[in-house]
Amino acid sequence: MELLGRETELAAADAAVAAVREGSPRALALMGEAGIGKSALLLAVRDRARDPGGMLVLAGRAAEHERDVPFGLVVDALDDHVATMHHRRVETIGPELAAVLPSAAAMVDGDTPAAAPGDPAERFRYHRALRSLLALIARERPVALLFDDLHWADEASVELVLHLLRRPPAGPVLLCFAMRPVDPARRLLDAVRSGQGAELVALEPLDHTASLALAGEIADPALRDRVARDARGNPLFLQELARAARDPSGPLPETLLAAIQLEVDTLPPASRALIDGAAVAGDPIDPELAAAAAALEPEESLAPLDRLVAADLVRPGDDARAFRFRHPLVLRAVYDGAPPAWRLGAHERVAGVLAARGAAPGVRAYHVEQFARPGDEGAIALLGEAAASAAATAPATAARWYGAAIRLLPDDDLERRGGLLAAQAVALADAGRLEEGREALIEVLGLLPPGPSPFKPMLVAGLVQVEQLLGRHADAGRRLAAALEEAAPEERATLEVQRAVGCAFASDGPGMRRWSQKGLDDAPDDLALVVTATALNGLGAQWEADRAASDAALAKAEAGYAELEDAELAARLDTALWLGWGQMLTERFGGAERTLRRAIDVAERLGQARLLSILTALRALNLTNGLELDESLRMADLGEERARLAGQHSPLFWALWSRVLVQRFAGEQAEAERAAAEAIDLVPRLEPDRGVTAGLCNFAALHVETDPERCVREMTAAGGPLLEKADTTWVTWLLRQLVLAALAMDRVDDAERYALRAVEHAERFGLTVGACRAATAHAEVLTVRGEADRAVELALGAVAAAERLEADRDTVESRLSAGRALAAAGRREDAVAMLQRAAADAGRPGAMLFHDAAARELRRIGSRLSAETRRAARGTAELTERERDIAGLVSAGKSNKEVAASLFLSEKTIEHHLSRIYAKLGVRSRVELANAEWESAA
Repeated sequence: MELLGRETELAAADAAVAAVREGSPRALALMGEAGIGKSALLLAVRDRARDPGGMLVLAGRAAEHERDVPFGLVVDALDDHVATMHHRRVETIGPELAAVLPSAAAMVDGDTPAAAPGDPAERFRYHRALRSLLALIARERPVALLFDDLHWADEASVELVLHLLRRPPAGPVLLCFAMRPVDPARRLLDAVRSGQGAELVALEPLDHTASLALAGEIADPALRDRVARDARGNPLFLQELARAARDPSGPLPETLLAAIQLEVDTLPPASRALIDGAAVAGDPIDPELAAAAAALEPEESLAPLDRLVAADLVRPGDDARAFRFRHPLVLRAVYDGAPPAWRLGAHERVAGVLAARGAAPGVRAYHVEQFARPGDEGAIALLGEAAASAAATAPATAARWYGAAIRLLPDDDLERRGGLLAAQAVALADAGRLEEGREALIEVLGLLPPGPSPFKPMLVAGLVQVEQLLGRHADAGRRLAAALEEAAPEERATLEVQRAVGCAFASDGPGMRRWSQKGLDDAPDDLALVVTATALNGLGAQWEADRAASDAALAKAEAGYAELEDAELAARLDTALWLGWGQMLTERFGGAERTLRRAIDVAERLGQARLLSILTALRALNLTNGLELDESLRMADLGEERARLAGQHSPLFWALWSRVLVQRFAGEQAEAERAAAEAIDLVPRLEPDRGVTAGLCNFAALHVETDPERCVREMTAAGGPLLEKADTTWVTWLLRQLVLAALAMDRVDDAERYALRAVEHAERFGLTVGACRAATAHAEVLTVRGEADRAVELALGAVAAAERLEADRDTVESRLSAGRALAAAGRREDAVAMLQRAAADAGRPGAMLFHDAAARELRRIGSRLSAETRRAARGTAELTERERDIAGLVSAGKSNKEVAASLFLSEKTIEHHLSRIYAKLGVRSRVELANAEWESAA
C-alpha cells in the first residue's frame, strides 16, 4: 500500500532511524484506528531501518487469540534470532531469559528450561533480562524492535514495552510499536509522554484527495468518489472497498466487514471451511490446526490453502509452514462471520489437537474457554492449572482463567467458588486491578454463611488491606467496625490488629496503641500476629514521644520476629513491614535492615508478592542512612517496578522518595528532581499522613544549595513553620536543611530558630541520631555567628556520637560541619584533616554530594583533595552497571555530550558519574580511565 498523505509521519520515522544509527535509543508509538495505516507505516520503518546501514530488524505481531499466552509477542519477535546466538552470550543475561524464550531455554544444560520465579510481581526480572538482551545485541549492530497490533498483545508483553519506554536499552535500539487507541493505550501513552526519546505518531484519516489517489484503480470516477467517502480516510477500508467494488453489479459494502465477507463468500466450500477454521485456530496459521478446526483431513487442506493465498486473504509467512491472514481485521471478520454454534465445535477440535500435542494449559485455555460446558470438570481443572501457571508472569491472564473456571462451576459448589474467587482476587490485585480484586473478595465474603466463620476475619483483613492500598480508608474503617461487632472473641484479634494498621496509615499514634493492645489482649497463639501488634504498639508509642514504652515494645517484637519460621513470616508479611518501619523511625537502622532484608528474601523464595513493593521501597529508604547507595538504588528500582506493575501508588511514592535521596546524595541532581516531580504528582491520590509530608519536605530539600528560598518555602508549606507535621524521625535532618538554606540567605535568626527547634525535638523524642543532626545544625549557626570554638565542640561531639551509632551518613555530614567550624576557629590543619576524611568516607559509597562539598571546603581554605584521600575514596567499591556503561563509552573516546545523548542523561549527570568513577578507580583523567583495569558491563 502506497503511503499517500503520510509525509509528517514518515519524517518522524526518518528522524528516529537516524538517531538510532548515531547511537541513541528511540521509541515510536504509532497510534490510530483499525486500518488507518499503522502496519504500512511500520513496514516503512522496517525498510528504512534495513537500508542503508543494515540495522537488525526484529519484528513480531500480536494476535487476539494469543493475548493470554505470556510474552507471546516477545517470543514471536526475538526467539528466532536468539536461537542463532552463541549460548555463552545468551547465558550472560541470566536464567530469567530462559523462562521467557524457548530458544534460550534450549541452551540450558540438559535442555531443561530455567524455572520461573513464583512471585506474581516478578515480571520486572524478565523485563530487565530482555532489556539486557537488546542492549547486548545492539553492541554489535543497531536494532529495530518492531511490534505490530500491540493492542492484542498479552499483558506481559505490554508491560515489557512500558518497561522499555521508562528504561530504554543502552545503545542504538529503536522500539516501534503500532496499536489502536484502546486498552492498554492509556498506559502506553502515559509512558510515551514521560519517556525520554519517545514520540507519539498519531495517524489521522487521510484527506479526500489522498483517498481518491489511493482508490485510483477504480475506473469509474463516481464509484471512486463514493468509495473514498465511505472509507472516511481509512486506507485499509479504501483497499478492501476498492477490491469489492471490482464487481459493479454487486452492492457496495458500507463497512470493512462487509467487504471482507464478500470476498469470503466467493470461496469454494473447502476454502471457506478452511479459512473459518484458521480464524478459530488463530494467527499465524498452523495448517494442521486450521484443518482440524474445519473438520478437514490435513492432506485435504493444502489445495484450499493455496486458493486462500491466491485470493490474497492469506499470505505466506517467513516459515515455510507458517501463513498469516492479510490483516488481523480479516481474521476478525471471518471469525465473526462463521456460524456461532459451529465455532464451539471448532474450538473443541483445536483444543483436542493441542492436548494430543502436549501443549501447555495456557495455550489450550483460550479454546477450552470458548466451548466448555458448565460442570465440565476437565475444563475447570485445566483453566485452574492455566491460571496458576500464568500467575507468576501474567496475573491479568491468571485472573481471566480463574474467572472462566468460576463460570463453569455448578451453582451449588460454593466451597470451590469461594476458593477460586479468592485466588482470582489475589491475581487481580497483583495485576494492579485492585478494585476488581476488592470486588472479588467482597463476593467471597458474601458466600460465607451468616455468623462466625474461621475464614471471615482473614478475608476481611485481606479486603481491608486492599482497600487501604487503594486509599479507601473510610471504607476499610467501616468494614472493620462492622466485623468487630459480630466477631466471636477468638476472631477479634486479627481484626483489631488490622484496625491498628488503619490508624498507622492515618498517623494516629493513640489509636495504634489502643487497637494493637486490644489485639494483644485477644490474640490467640499466633506469634506473627503478636509480633505485628507489638511492633505497631511500639511505633505508636514513639509517635506519642513515649520512648521507653516504644523501646520495650520494639525489643519484644524483634525477639518474636527472630523466632518466626519462614513459612509463618510469609503468611503475614506485614509483620516485617511494621516492625521494619518502627525500627527505622526509631533510628534502629541496622535492625530495620535485617528485618526487611529477611522479609524480602522470604517473600521472593515463597512467592508472596502482595507487600513486596512497599518492603523493597522501605528498605531502599532505610539504606540511605548508611550511605549504601548502590543497594539502595537497586531496591528503589525493584520497589518502583513492582509498584508500577501492581498499580500501587503509596509504594511507588516511597520508592521514588528513596530514589530522590540516593540520586541527590550521588550528586545526580537532575535525575533526583525528575523522580521528585513524579512523586509529587502522586500525592493527590494518597491519604495524607506524616510519611507523605516527610517525603514532600525531602523533595524541598533538593533545592537547599541551588535555590534556598524555594527550599524554605516549600518545606515549611508542607511540614509547617517548624515542621510540626513531618514524621518525628525526619524532623531533625529536615530542620538541618532549613538551617543551611536560611544561612545561605543570611537569615541567621531564622537558622537559629530552626536549630534550637531541632535540639528540643531530639530531646523530647529521645532520638540519638537526631541529637547528632541537631548538634551539627546548631554548630552551623554558631560558626556563622562567630562562636567557632563552641561550634567545634558541638560538631566534634556529633562526629563521635555518629561514629558510635554507625550512622555513616550522619558521620559524613557531621565531619563537614566540624571542618567548617575548625576552619573558622583558625585550626586549619585540623580542618583539612577532617574534610579529607569526610571526602574519603563519602567517596567510597559514591556519595558525591558530600564528597564534592568537602572538596569545595578544602579549596576555600586553600587546600585540595590529597592522593591518599582519592585512594581511600576508591576503597573496594565496584562500578555500578550505569557507571560501567559510562566508563566504557568514555574509554572509547566519546565526549560527555555524546555519552549523555547515548544514555538519555544530562551532561551534568555524566560529569557527576565520572567524578564517582574517578574516585572509585583512583584515576584523575579520561586517559587514565581508558588505561585503568575495570570490568565493562555485560
